[in-house]
Amino acid sequence: MKKFKRILPFLFLFISLFLDRHLTYFLSTLLSYQFVISSHFFLMMLLFFILTYSKYLVYFIFLILSFLYDSLYFHGIGISTFLFPLLIFLGYKWLPLMNYSKIARVLSFFILVFIFNIGSYFLALFYHMTSYSFDVFVVYHLLPSLMINLLFYFFSDFFVNRLHLI
Repeated sequence: MKKFKRILPFLFLFISLFLDRHLTYFLSTLLSYQFVISSHFFLMMLLFFILTYSKYLVYFIFLILSFLYDSLYFHGIGISTFLFPLLIFLGYKWLPLMNYSKIARVLSFFILVFIFNIGSYFLALFYHMTSYSFDVFVVYHLLPSLMINLLFYFFSDFFVNRLHLI
């Protein structure tokens, strides 16, 4: 069972990488593409890895996976390759606070999702990958994504606690 608990987070990491894309597509089709809701299970796994593993291992794993994430979601390399190390840096700066309480972990996840979405938008705007105005982005993408991801976080936190991973 101990070997399984050591391998399980890495398995969830790869599953979350591919689950995000399909869940985002599913949620968008449910809402007739009026709202584009992005799931961020991958950022939940990033938060878990920050809380559990050493800094250099997390940087190494997520730097490699950021190239895959960029090619899957953005069809170019640069956005998540820049944002993931930034999020890891911020996560390790907040680590004493995140170990303090569950509310701090929820707020940390909320801030990570917010920074990732805002950073992705501005980098996509800089690279001319989007033409949405900022107010349209906030109303139809950012706010619904933040709300859904908080629900996903509470739901997944229940299972993480049941498996005694944290």
